Order: sequence, then structure tokens, then C-alpha cells
Amino acid sequence: RDDPEGCFQGAHIADRPDASFQFIAGRILDGYKLRELSAELDIPVPTLSSFYQRNQKRFAPKLRDYLTQ
Repeated sequence: RDDPEGCFQGAHIADRPDASFQFIAGRILDGYKLRELSAELDIPVPTLSSFYQRNQKRFAPKLRDYLTQ
């Protein structure tokens, strides 16, 4: 999954660069459930959920741009 500007990789849960929006969104698109990601990353489901939803809204314009290119 391309992220030429690095914005999706750069957005991550505090002190957890392994839990980036790019990683979480990619896993969700691959069919993973938040509870599975929670176990994999050792991060509570509510934290993952709020981070993912917040960043979906934040990156919606950028995602639309990528999809229309």
C-alpha cells in the first residue's frame, strides 16, 4: 500500500510507531478484526478504534485524492 508522502505511516498511536494508521488500516482492509489487532499489538480495542476512526476522518480527503488518481 503506497504512502508516498509518509503521512499514513507517520500517524501512529503515541509511543507506538508500529501501530501506524497505515498498518492498522491495511490490516482492517485485509479482514482483520480490531480484537485481533488488539491481541497482536497489545493495545486495547477502544484505543485502536478511536485512533482508527479519528484518522479515517483526518485522512478522508487524502484517501479520496489517492483513489481518484
